[in-house]
Amino acid sequence: MREFCTASSKAELRRTLKPRGSLDQASLLKASHTLWERAIGLGALKKASQIGLYAPLPGEPKPQKAFEWAFAEQRQPFLPKVFNKTLVYLVLDPLAKLTIGRYGMPEPIGGKALDPRPGDVLFVPGLAFDLRGYRLGRGKGHFDRFLATLPPFVIKIGVCFEASLCLSLPVDAWDQPVDIVVTEEQALSCTAYRHQLQPEGV
Repeated sequence: MREFCTASSKAELRRTLKPRGSLDQASLLKASHTLWERAIGLGALKKASQIGLYAPLPGEPKPQKAFEWAFAEQRQPFLPKVFNKTLVYLVLDPLAKLTIGRYGMPEPIGGKALDPRPGDVLFVPGLAFDLRGYRLGRGKGHFDRFLATLPPFVIKIGVCFEASLCLSLPVDAWDQPVDIVVTEEQALSCTAYRHQLQPEGV
């Protein structure tokens, strides 16, 4: 039976999940390739003209295949950047260099900010996700604050390795769930799962 990660607090999970996600380089590249093959095949991407991606931190799925797909399919990729504790997404120029931000995240130096359009897709990395779509981040809250500002027509897709998929994460009032979670083994509709958990009549 599949063993899901469990913990009583986010702090405990951040300690225990780091080794779970620490694949060797060859395994990380292989799992990342498989994950993104699955992700770019999702029907949700068919009408997306703008794609929110990310520059990976150590241990996160490497989205190189997603960047290649976006440019080949003429979909405009955006990358996150932190301005004064506020996360924004800026257009990615394929010829532009990235800089390392204050939290160690590679970021665009500048560019046009994302103006959400119907059908846009935003890929969100995390230390872990649960079956409801809730995310365990690194404790700064940048992504949750940004996700809360998005209109409902933006499709939010969490990405993590299968070992970091949890049955249920501790959730705070400000946490924002994603619609879909993709790992190297599966794609889960978190929206459908949350709907199943609702009491009858809700």
